[in-house]
Amino acid sequence: NKKLSATNNADTGTYNVSYQWYKNTSNSKTGATSVGSAKDYTLESNLNAGDYYYYCKITVTRKDNGDSVSKDTNLVKVTVNKAKPGVTAPVKVDGLVYDNTEKTLVTAGATTGGTMEYSLDNVTYSTVLPKAINAGDYRVYYRVTGDSNYNSVAAESITSKIEKAEQAAPTTPYKVDETIIDKKDGFIKDVD
Repeated sequence: NKKLSATNNADTGTYNVSYQWYKNTSNSKTGATSVGSAKDYTLESNLNAGDYYYYCKITVTRKDNGDSVSKDTNLVKVTVNKAKPGVTAPVKVDGLVYDNTEKTLVTAGATTGGTMEYSLDNVTYSTVLPKAINAGDYRVYYRVTGDSNYNSVAAESITSKIEKAEQAAPTTPYKVDETIIDKKDGFIKDVD
């Protein structure tokens, strides 16, 4: 963790020294909030991305008579940058076979920040897992859309496939028209 440190030249044998740290989101001491009272201040680990301004009020008090004086340090700007999120790619669903119903093409991916989105055309994205009905190869695009603390991650893709259904042999026998030939005279009879 990063630390801010205040220094002074007071003789600790003669003086008591106290510290009070303040933080603000604007470049001003006005409206700052108290955040710590140690000589060194450890920055919060859960800060959102953005700019923060810190200063320390140092108070030196004489041990013999209690007289004191306070002085503020200059403002120190601390910038917290957006983080790159971790991304776990979606996985294609194996064993998809056409049966005239909608099939989900991938299992969900994951991200440590931002929002995972999917697309079949690399234009229109949604958080809904893509689906298809017809047999064929499908390129599934996925990306992370950043938020106030995380950067976006560019689209990548995987291919998923819906196999053609196998044609089963007919289960109903076909009726074959029979033609009867009269063997006596060679004429065909009973023809519709």
